[in-house]
Order: sequence, then structure tokens, then C-alpha cells
Amino acid sequence: MRLVAAAALLAGGCACADALAREVAGDKEIHAKAALIAKSARHRTRADRMAARALIAQGDAAYRAGRFDEAHSDYDNAVANAPSAYAYIMTGDAHWRAALASARPPAAAGEASTCRLQRLHFVDDLRLDLNQQYLIGLRLAQTTALAPLPGPALRARAKASAACFTRLAQDYEPLPPQTCVDPARIARCLGKPLVGAS
Repeated sequence: MRLVAAAALLAGGCACADALAREVAGDKEIHAKAALIAKSARHRTRADRMAARALIAQGDAAYRAGRFDEAHSDYDNAVANAPSAYAYIMTGDAHWRAALASARPPAAAGEASTCRLQRLHFVDDLRLDLNQQYLIGLRLAQTTALAPLPGPALRARAKASAACFTRLAQDYEPLPPQTCVDPARIARCLGKPLVGAS
């Protein structure tokens, strides 16, 4: 459990969590983070870059097969080895596809649907991913030659997803913590998979 969430629960409610909720980072902050990442990436070894490429290939294979938790892990590990715009963007995308899959469990016959994803931590988690994956990846794609994205369509789709998720966080922020998050809205923000299905 995240420290902010734990502190909110210990303080006796969710109003505290709302007060501590993170915001989507501004352009200056994202630009500064991306510049530091790009600078550090220049010091990665050939072995680091090769490991990152292998992890991205594994992530792409898992993503195509619909194993989004595995893909998320592979992309995230690729970032740690040698950051790239693609790995950052795909880390965020795979994370929310995995969350969407877990939010839509197969319902047993005659069983009432349950709320698998509540607003309680959703807004903060969504903004965290925007700040740490989507927006960093998009800035890296715009400002560096670090393993450029495989075409402008992927960048445009990732940018559209980030904008949609930003609006989604704004829409859910004022709602009660126990509000169920509509999986269809997450699916609309994600759109079709960024990596083609096999």
C-alpha cells in the first residue's frame, strides 16, 4: 500500500487522501525530468542497451498475447536498463491494460457484478502513471534521439491516451472514494492496443 494511502486511512478517512492527491506535472517539471533521464541514458553501457532491447522484445510478445502484467514488468525493467520513450509509454499503457483486465473479472452466472476498481486510489495512481510514464515518454520522444518511437502514429495515440487519462482523473477526483471506476472509460482512453496482436 502506498504511504499516502496508508496515512490517509490512519488519519481516519479519505478526505486526507484527497488533500494529498498528486497533480499532473507541468511542462517544466516533465521537461526537467526528461532531460535528466536523457543525460543519464548516455552513460548506459552496450550491455545495458542490449538488455533493454531484449526486455522490450519480451514485453512486446507478452503484450501481443494479452499478458499485460508481464509486459508491464518487462517494459519497466527495460527503462531501468536503458530508458527510451517507447519503454516509458508502453510501461504506462501495459499497466492500465492489466488494471482493466483485473477490473473486468468473468462474472459467475447469477452473480451480481462487484466493483473491482474504486476511485479511492484511482486518481492518484493515474496521475502517478501520467507523471512517471506517459508524459516522460512523450517528452523523450519529442526531445531526444533515445530509441525513437516506431512511427508518429504510436506517439499520437499515446498523446491522446494521456490527454484522456488526464480528463478521467479530473472527472473522478470530486467523486466519493467508494465510487466504482467505469472500466469502459479506461478502455476508451487506452483505445486499441499500441502493439499489434499476433
